[in-house]
Amino acid sequence: MNNQELANYIDSQIKAGIAIEKIKTALLGAGWKQEVIDSALISINTDSTNQTLSNPVTEKEYPISNRWMWEKSLYFITIILFITLIYSGSKELTLNLVFFSVIYGISLLFLYLSKINFHYSFDNQNVIVRQGILNKKNRTLPFAVIQNVFVKQGLLDRFFGISTLSIENASGGGGAGQFTKAFGFYFKNKGERNDTIGIGIQGNKVSIPGLTVSDAEKLKEIILMKIKENPHADTTSGI
Repeated sequence: MNNQELANYIDSQIKAGIAIEKIKTALLGAGWKQEVIDSALISINTDSTNQTLSNPVTEKEYPISNRWMWEKSLYFITIILFITLIYSGSKELTLNLVFFSVIYGISLLFLYLSKINFHYSFDNQNVIVRQGILNKKNRTLPFAVIQNVFVKQGLLDRFFGISTLSIENASGGGGAGQFTKAFGFYFKNKGERNDTIGIGIQGNKVSIPGLTVSDAEKLKEIILMKIKENPHADTTSGI
């Protein structure tokens, strides 16, 4: 297998949803040298990134899967079943089941509205995020201030075949994230609360959940390339 064949093999494994670190480990175990593997990855990332950035990078090209909603709904199911079992010895069991089923339906609707009202895009200098059902939030995060970007995949994520791209900045303030729009007015934030459903703006980071592993890795590589193209400058913008 020559270098081009190696690059093609790695590319096919990434498209199949296998994490890059696992591919590296397998190739090192097969006797390939680290510098040869890195060279092949660079060629893949350069080609795919240039092709990707020829069009706008948004959630339309790298969508959040509906499987994210079903994964998150499992937490609500667990709570509902636990509370229902407490009252299982009474005649009110049927009423309780109906009541908590309604709560579960509302939770699913909330997750759906959170998903369709979350939008992200990359331009040449920034990650731009818009989200919110009633309270609209807009955040512009320059690539120059991004401190860390990584792909997360927990146990349930593996079961549902999804992952989360996390983009972090060490600073917690400044810039476009200081105001929240609600009912046509802008209010100054006293501080960002963590988003318990794990989507969008969360304090000093942005989370993009429900991505396939291959899409998350591609977005990660795009961001890493844009960070190199946009060296750190004296700015207070961002998260």
